[in-house]
Amino acid sequence: HSAHSAMSPLQFFIFIFICTPIAEEVLFRGFLQNILKPLKVKGIRIIKRYVSIPVIISAVAFGLVHLIVMTSGSGTLFVIRTVVFATTLGLIAGYYQEKYDNNAYAITVHMAGNFVALIAVLLASIMKYQMLC
Repeated sequence: HSAHSAMSPLQFFIFIFICTPIAEEVLFRGFLQNILKPLKVKGIRIIKRYVSIPVIISAVAFGLVHLIVMTSGSGTLFVIRTVVFATTLGLIAGYYQEKYDNNAYAITVHMAGNFVALIAVLLASIMKYQMLC
């Protein structure tokens, strides 16, 4: 993305691994999920874990916000993978936010997810470059 290419490596690191996770987790888990807390009694079981409606709603909203990658000219498959990954990450972060009532867990999950996503993008770029050579 052009905004990322204008950043130094240090600025990119701070943006991807510190600023974004904190800001997004405060918004989606700290605000949205907590405002929906009265709905906490309703939910579903996913892989033997109870996942409440507030966690699901905040995770889906978090995933949908990542549709912004469409503006970067990314392909449809990349956009779908990004939204699914972000929604899954949102479910995990929301689960831990709710379980421990502490946003630090959600932020840590988010930072780890950004790291995994960055590694995946770097590997895909390397593979694409090797195919062109």
